[in-house]
Amino acid sequence: MYNWISQNQMAIADGVSSEGLSVIVGVHSYVEPLWDIHVKDVQSALNTAYSKSINCTSTEVLMGYKAKPMTETKLLTVVQNDLDRFDLKQLRVNVKERITADQAKQKEYYDRPGREANE
Repeated sequence: MYNWISQNQMAIADGVSSEGLSVIVGVHSYVEPLWDIHVKDVQSALNTAYSKSINCTSTEVLMGYKAKPMTETKLLTVVQNDLDRFDLKQLRVNVKERITADQAKQKEYYDRPGREANE
């Protein structure tokens, strides 16, 4: 299965478990030179994966802090870039006005006198 992997690629994959390597090779079995670009992502995923048996991640046990997965870091960067494009003060003012208008409308419905009961 791994007969086409070069010595350089094996040196890169040295820190990856056999499970991670089989996942990487399985994904890129048809395109030989591209599998090693995913080693860092797989290592990060394995190190930040929650383990039920120890009730935390392996990074948390070994280094004493909870590491964020690389995908979460990338996602936070994208979210922050989107937030930078919005004027949050104006957005909050608009939301407050809509909530106030909706509450006033609901208060009208609530304060309306009901029909008298039939005897």
